[in-house]
Amino acid sequence: MQSEIDSLRQRISELEAEKTELEAKNAKLTKQVTEENAKQEAENAELKARIAKLEQIVEENTVLKDRIMKLEQKRIQAITNEREASTKDISPLTESHSPEIEHSSTQSKETKFRREPEPETSTTSLPQDIIDDDSVEILDFVETIHKEKISSEIRERNREKKLQESHNNLTPPIQSETSTMSTPESLDLKPVRELWDQNQN
Repeated sequence: MQSEIDSLRQRISELEAEKTELEAKNAKLTKQVTEENAKQEAENAELKARIAKLEQIVEENTVLKDRIMKLEQKRIQAITNEREASTKDISPLTESHSPEIEHSSTQSKETKFRREPEPETSTTSLPQDIIDDDSVEILDFVETIHKEKISSEIRERNREKKLQESHNNLTPPIQSETSTMSTPESLDLKPVRELWDQNQN
């Protein structure tokens, strides 16, 4: 009887030891699960923040694209208006009449070379309505194109002026026919009078 009691006590001790071991394992697993859950929640929060940031960037890019499109339209409109204004301001000189003794090729050259005043837009800047604080680089690009266009026009005008001046220097001055003709006052009437007197005698 005593042996059975001792055996049961030993079994109870073993079971208690197993219980303690299982409780320790359970606590360890619970801790691991809790840590994994916390880690997953942190990663999920980070992913949500990144997604929100990406969505904001996409929205900002859409707004910037709209602004760039509007600026491009304004730039094209400004260039068109500037060209129209430059065309209206250009007033070619009256074509000089070539004398009949000059060759037809000379007349065509005279007609081709005309002096044109330099457009006033060379010292003007772009319209103020296209200036945008958030688009400084685009504005600088537009200004650069504008200045290059004006410089090209000025060089073209100067080249035409030089060609016109060179052509004028090569063309001899035209003398009026009246400058080479003798006037009645310059005629010598003495021989005529002597002949008249002889006939009278």
